[in-house]
Amino acid sequence: MNFVLPFRNSAGVIPSKDQARTILAKVKEVLELGYAGVAITYSANFQQRNKIRDTYASGQWQTYTQGANQADVMRELEVFLDTMEFEPIRYKVRMAPITTLTYSDFGGKAQREVVEEDFAYLAGLLTAGWAVLGWINDLSSGRYAVGGGVVKLSDEMEERIQRGLADFAKQYPKK
Repeated sequence: MNFVLPFRNSAGVIPSKDQARTILAKVKEVLELGYAGVAITYSANFQQRNKIRDTYASGQWQTYTQGANQADVMRELEVFLDTMEFEPIRYKVRMAPITTLTYSDFGGKAQREVVEEDFAYLAGLLTAGWAVLGWINDLSSGRYAVGGGVVKLSDEMEERIQRGLADFAKQYPKK
């Protein structure tokens, strides 16, 4: 599902805490449609991606993701999930990392191969009855906000990610 989440308005930058609350409001709305859970795309570095996936695979929900931009929003989201208000949905909310950043390498793999693994992870969520929110922001020009802020992807990789996410949106329409 395309999900527009601006980070600026006429008053300036929208605080990460407010963006996180907007995501959680959307999560609650989508869960009411009968989905098993809701994930939101997240532009991750390779190390974050691995930690996020390992956290969920071990049955945990709190990834302790750190960083700027989307990472700060995800950190705030987890702060909310750690409250009584959101406790009932904490295991039904996940990040769906798309590996766009690296500070060393991609574990000896090509970035294209790692992104294909990310798409397989998304497909697994969708097949299991989860909804995936495709994060779009005010700088992404109607495209998915993956890798555009901190890193400049190659044109080929940018197009592969955008096309892959758009294909998921067509293949798994909203209930």
